[in-house]
Amino acid sequence: MHLHSLTTQTQSHINYSINKRFTLLLLSLAFTLGCASAQVTLIPKAGVTFSSYTFERFPEQRNEETYNPGIVAGVALNLPSTKLPWLSIQPEINYLQKKHSYQTFATLPFYPEAEISFMEQKKTLSYLEVPILVKATLQNGKWYGYLNAGPSVSYAIAGKFETGDDKSEYNFSQSNRLEFSVQGGGGLGFTLGGGTLLLDARFSLGLTHLDKEYTGPITINIPGEEAWTPTIHLDADQKSRVLSFTVGYAFPLSAIASK
Repeated sequence: MHLHSLTTQTQSHINYSINKRFTLLLLSLAFTLGCASAQVTLIPKAGVTFSSYTFERFPEQRNEETYNPGIVAGVALNLPSTKLPWLSIQPEINYLQKKHSYQTFATLPFYPEAEISFMEQKKTLSYLEVPILVKATLQNGKWYGYLNAGPSVSYAIAGKFETGDDKSEYNFSQSNRLEFSVQGGGGLGFTLGGGTLLLDARFSLGLTHLDKEYTGPITINIPGEEAWTPTIHLDADQKSRVLSFTVGYAFPLSAIASK
């Protein structure tokens, strides 16, 4: 009990430190660049994610995967270039969920004619994500379009795992919490009140293996048959794919400073 409490406190302290550092980073960027341009804008936003990931374990196995819905919410700073008004840098800090659902089918060496279906598994991972995007804006009256792209780093702060009716906390011992990815997308902006309503669509391609490599035995129990214990190599070739849609509202930081 004491060890569990200590672990929980340690994890909470880590999460708090990460949040604090990211917040200080965004505030320092705003302070440094906000003085240089009155067009620096703050963008709170929220929306939905649809996520999946590549998955492969051994040649006899195939998997059926689906894109699963989750939530995303965060805040961004848009920092325009002083020389190219249509170009800007946009750092963000987001909370998002990546939900993965898959069902495994496999053939066994001693019974290759049949395919065995394993129980469906689901996992929900919660991330803090920091993308740094380059944004190109095409201004055209009250409505305008834009494109953005750039790298992102995220850290898994919590997770849930489901197999059938069993639910548990996700065990990160064989997983990489830190993930690097690239993002790209675009959207529409509409002048509304003193700011701009933003409709954003984005695709994120994971570059980091979600699971660590593993070589060792696994035991497969089949009713009416002897347990099969093959030695397998998990190549850790599991990378996330996330499609997100958000609604945001951009307003100038100068509006806050003037109050």
